[in-house]
Amino acid sequence: VAIFEVQSDGGGGPIGVAPLAVSRYHRLGGGDVDAAIVYEVLLPQLVAQNGLGQFELTYLDKKRFAEPALRPIAEALKIGLAREVARLRGLGRLSSVSPEQIIKTQPGSHQVPLANGRTVELVSPKLSLAQAQPVLQPFLDPDVIGARRSEYRTVSSGLGPLEDALTRAGLTQADLDLCLLVGGSVDLPGLPEAIEAFLPRARLLRYDPQRDPDGARHAIARGGPAQQPSRAGAGLREGRPDHLRHAGAQTQVPGDAAVPAGLRRQACHCE
Repeated sequence: VAIFEVQSDGGGGPIGVAPLAVSRYHRLGGGDVDAAIVYEVLLPQLVAQNGLGQFELTYLDKKRFAEPALRPIAEALKIGLAREVARLRGLGRLSSVSPEQIIKTQPGSHQVPLANGRTVELVSPKLSLAQAQPVLQPFLDPDVIGARRSEYRTVSSGLGPLEDALTRAGLTQADLDLCLLVGGSVDLPGLPEAIEAFLPRARLLRYDPQRDPDGARHAIARGGPAQQPSRAGAGLREGRPDHLRHAGAQTQVPGDAAVPAGLRRQACHCE
């Protein structure tokens, strides 16, 4: 989370951008949500499909074997469900569809090893919005910002980074006018609504999922190369990117691309 002050003379002149604060909140990531889906949704499905007893899986089975195998599945289900929710929201149909009917399925048979050498299978795991809502609720809690840890995972409110950035900037929730949502988790069910309630005066800005379905998710990958010229102008790096930046399969800036001089001046001014 980053907070900026944006100023304009209203006459078509240059826009001034001043960074006020950047959150260094590191206790929360997409992997925490994936872990919650593993333990609350996928492990119960695994137990049911393989006829396992309620307490048959040990701590070692769950933490050291099943969780690493199921996390990529949880991430794919989370992303797929978030995209479907964003699509329905963009069409104005989200409120008319039952949460039980909004479902993401990961086809195929997925092998899950256990500590005793046995392998079990999870077939076509599913995640519905009805299942996701209680799993995600602790990550959207405005009243409990601090991290809560169990023997298996950590839960922390997604509003924590916002609170951290506001504190660093010396601002209150009512001081923000605009909030741009970017990143791979911005379409998590309930998150935009939680941010809107947390920032009562701010107008939420977001990529149009119909025109640019991956815009929010790829914005961070595009931001790295965009920041490169300003870092070069500040003497932090050379002005010629020597690395590739990818968002999915898309190369954002080729490794041998020259940085336009005008962009360097403009970016340095902004930073």
